[in-house]
Amino acid sequence: MYILFDIGGTKTRIAFSENGKLINKSESIETPQKFLDAVLMFKDLAFKLSGGKKIKKIAIGIAGPINNERTGVANAPNLPDWDFKDIKSYFEKAFSCEVMVENDAALGALGEAVYGEGRGYEVVGFLTVSTGIGGAKIANKKIAPSFQGFEPGHMIIDADRTLCPTCENPPYLENMCSGKSLIQRFKKPPKEIDNPRIWEELALWLAYGLNNAAVLWSPEIIILGGPMIFGAPAIPFESIEKHFKELMKVFPECPVLKIAKLKDEVGLWGGLALLNQ
Repeated sequence: MYILFDIGGTKTRIAFSENGKLINKSESIETPQKFLDAVLMFKDLAFKLSGGKKIKKIAIGIAGPINNERTGVANAPNLPDWDFKDIKSYFEKAFSCEVMVENDAALGALGEAVYGEGRGYEVVGFLTVSTGIGGAKIANKKIAPSFQGFEPGHMIIDADRTLCPTCENPPYLENMCSGKSLIQRFKKPPKEIDNPRIWEELALWLAYGLNNAAVLWSPEIIILGGPMIFGAPAIPFESIEKHFKELMKVFPECPVLKIAKLKDEVGLWGGLALLNQ
């Protein structure tokens, strides 16, 4: 029996796998803001999902930079009480089993590389465009080595503020193309923004980010996930692809661009892949 956690600032998805190959059942709950409250609540729900059976391993995905020991997170977006907690130790004591902790976007990348659109490719890039923007590079079905993880949402794409003079935050990709950035700029949620020009603008800006990711990661394929990509409305994929191909001239072949297949469960599948390594 394996338990998988995809912990977000607002919602947490919890799933169990009987054999480590398939996800048998998953549930979504509100994320407790207090870390110790979460440990107790997650333990109770996990044992209910598993029917009280012995749990062999647990994979945890959470937003923010993971420390070098892979035991916890620093600067977790929207979960300040989780910062610098030894998540691994607390969960191992609660569940009496091995626990693996990883960045949520990195697990999403791993999930798509192993079970989704990345199957058949050795080098996979993944960006999720949601409330924020995250992602990672996958090489040979494993998260590529790094010193402090991957944070592609923090690449600078508008250093002189000519693209978005009204954007108040640092000119990172995340602060220009994420759902949160739209709310800050237009004072309403993305689903209420019906101006096609704005969505086309976002497609170009995201393509700038994809170009940067491509020249740094050199992937065969880049997979885009998150509600800003497959929601309604969404940044138009055809426009993203068009701009990306126009920008990407340095390599003989442009990386393939695809929309994520696993959608909301991508992090859970990534956790499953991690436990099987």
